Amino acid sequence: MRILVDSGEHQLVDKGRIARIEITLARLRELWPDAEIGLLTDQLTQANLFFPGVTPVPYSGPGGWPDGVHAGLLKMQGPELGLDGTPLALGAQSLRGSIDTDPPALRTAPRGVADADLIVSAARGDLSDLTPEEVDQTLGILEAALRAGRRAAMFGQAFGPLEHPELASRAAAILPRLEMITVREGVRSPRTLGLLGVPADRITMTGDDAFELVAENRVESEGLD
Repeated sequence: MRILVDSGEHQLVDKGRIARIEITLARLRELWPDAEIGLLTDQLTQANLFFPGVTPVPYSGPGGWPDGVHAGLLKMQGPELGLDGTPLALGAQSLRGSIDTDPPALRTAPRGVADADLIVSAARGDLSDLTPEEVDQTLGILEAALRAGRRAAMFGQAFGPLEHPELASRAAAILPRLEMITVREGVRSPRTLGLLGVPADRITMTGDDAFELVAENRVESEGLD
């Protein structure tokens, strides 16, 4: 079994997301100890250092699962490809000029999406009208997974407000089809997902995964006299 994790943080510089990625990977290993877990990233060597045992899958370049055991030494080259080598438009072009912000760049789905059994979007920032590029990127990966007949889920996410007509319409066509969505808080995100048509029994409030690392590394102190 292959599980592909996409955090949207392909440069691995955001410490909060790195912490959430670590917890996500640990939970996936508990559920599927024999699975090969891949992480979409453009920093292959750092991914090997931060997350031992995880397969770095290039987000840019060829974008496929590496062959052999030297994943951290792969050199990314060539144009970005979509599923089966065909670019997949992710709807960003329809957003151009319709939102009062810099237009999101057109992206394609990495080829590795089609080669995974389960795609997990995790550790992202808030998905809302204020982050149209991140919403577009996230929905694009999930849409590619669903089109390829793969299972998909989201872990540790926050949503809303997501009211822009084009963003909301696209989200409503994709998010209700996911296996599960876990959220970091229990008010705004479930309300937003409900408005987008996601069934309540597919939404679970888990809190911010980064806090689990704090609890695991807490040092007991006797305090000061």
